[in-house]
Amino acid sequence: MSRYQPIADIARQSARVVPNQQEAVAAPQATPQRGQRAWELHPAIHIMFASSFGLFLLLLASAAADPGLVLPMAICAVTIGMFFAVPAFIGQTIAKPEGRLQSWKEFLREPFDTLTGPLGGKAVMAQILTLPAVIVAWALFVNLYWHLLGQ
Repeated sequence: MSRYQPIADIARQSARVVPNQQEAVAAPQATPQRGQRAWELHPAIHIMFASSFGLFLLLLASAAADPGLVLPMAICAVTIGMFFAVPAFIGQTIAKPEGRLQSWKEFLREPFDTLTGPLGGKAVMAQILTLPAVIVAWALFVNLYWHLLGQ
């Protein structure tokens, strides 16, 4: 069972009081001198994300290949395409940053600050691409089920 003791009492008992870690001043971190991207992440992540949704549509369209599904699949393709095209277009309209941009190897090597703490580029990529991978796996399952056991 715990018991409340004021800090003054603890100090009188010759105990060492450690300051709160939030109050501690962190050492300044060296930041690389390079331009910042519009969305902070490497464009390859955006391309992988968009490709996974394109693969999702392709798998579902091939699973239930029916002439009646041409229009709904076209609507889905345009909607998903615009979901990724609009941010890419906005990123192109923003003024180009001065200096060189982060390379793919630097992206994978350097840490990112997240809500759960600093993570490397590979861990960030895994977090971002987990849901698209699950969606593609589900579409692959539906496709295989449809061709092997369906109809």
